[in-house]
Amino acid sequence: MRRAATPPEPACLRLANTLISDRPGRDLLADPASLRAWLSAEGVGPAGVAVEPFAELRRAVRGLLQSAAEDRAPAEADLRVVNRFAATGLRWPTLRRDGAATVGDQSGQGSAADQLLGEAARSAIELLTGPDRDRVGACAGAGCRLLFVAAHPGRRWCSSATCGNRARVARHRGAGG
Repeated sequence: MRRAATPPEPACLRLANTLISDRPGRDLLADPASLRAWLSAEGVGPAGVAVEPFAELRRAVRGLLQSAAEDRAPAEADLRVVNRFAATGLRWPTLRRDGAATVGDQSGQGSAADQLLGEAARSAIELLTGPDRDRVGACAGAGCRLLFVAAHPGRRWCSSATCGNRARVARHRGAGG
């Protein structure tokens, strides 16, 4: 029996998870070169993109997702930032009479980076107002900063193969093994 393909992570999680861990070198937005590499991996290749808008939105998205994971009210400042970015580069599908869809773009002038920022902010709003809100979790791995949407309620780690395995090894060593 084949497993169903895992759907791609929402843009808000891809942005939030650019801060991988507390260890040095694990921040994919640490400097312009790191940002360019991450944008390239996202299929966006603008030159001269500033780190600060991405870092600002990431802080707000992480704050909102962490609030959801901890089942607490979100910070007003995080809401303001996400709502501001969500209003930029607005894209929406339009269904045509022939059954095909086209994508409209309200701004018409936003760069690819602006579009990605808007998409990440809007996906955070969709995630946090949708049925998956209660499934947002934060990895329980030591030093790990990754967030996820849990496929099952008992999920504790970003990856069972990495952080989950590290926890099992540490537990085994602590039990005298």
